[in-house]
Amino acid sequence: MALSDPEEERLVAELELLGIRYLSRQTAERAASVRPPAVLLADLIRQPSARVRTAVIAVLLSHPDLAEALPAALERLSPAERQTLLFFYTAAVLLQQQYAPQLQPYVGWQPLPDRFAVDLGLPPGAPIRERLAALGRRQRQQTGKAVNWTGTYEQVVRHLLRSWELECHFEAVLPRAVEADIIPQEFRENFKSGNGSLMSDPTVPAPIGEYNPDWTIVWQGQRAFGESQAKLHLVCETNGSLDDAAPVGTRT
Repeated sequence: MALSDPEEERLVAELELLGIRYLSRQTAERAASVRPPAVLLADLIRQPSARVRTAVIAVLLSHPDLAEALPAALERLSPAERQTLLFFYTAAVLLQQQYAPQLQPYVGWQPLPDRFAVDLGLPPGAPIRERLAALGRRQRQQTGKAVNWTGTYEQVVRHLLRSWELECHFEAVLPRAVEADIIPQEFRENFKSGNGSLMSDPTVPAPIGEYNPDWTIVWQGQRAFGESQAKLHLVCETNGSLDDAAPVGTRT
């Protein structure tokens, strides 16, 4: 298993505080606070991992008010990094419009200003899907990388929505699970107070080797006399179909 990157782990932990919990981690690091918005946006773009860089889209979709920090974030980046942020910001603008009915129940509606579409050469007045496709082609030309950028943009919003859906479902079934003695009452109390966690466990033993799950629910309490009680791990797959497949380097 590859060693974890401390900065990546910190960023993913901070994203969890913002309600963005679809990214897996290799450690149980917890964040006490989130860095300033401009710093957060710039630091995400600087990450070598594509899955963390594209999380900028998730940040903007879930917290559109952070668009105000975009100019300051751009000032912190190199020219190539600035271009990446402009592409991802514009992707967030278009995805917010395309997925408005699905996003609004979770985050309400605060439109992201469409600031760069003209500069990026997107066809004005075209349907959103055509503009997203044009944006993906433009980023492919700009980067010279044979990546399905349009699919990469859409993968972010799908993972984000799926994680929120799972969390809502879990909160709905949690009382029944406690009553049925499937999950201890202490976990419910900890989860509601923020001490419990929806997080990724490093690995789970599987017949063909160690498996890095999409999600695990982790709880640990204390028995009498200070003995540690066993942890509870519940794994929920969030995989899509082959039609949702994204390029190598965009794992979640």
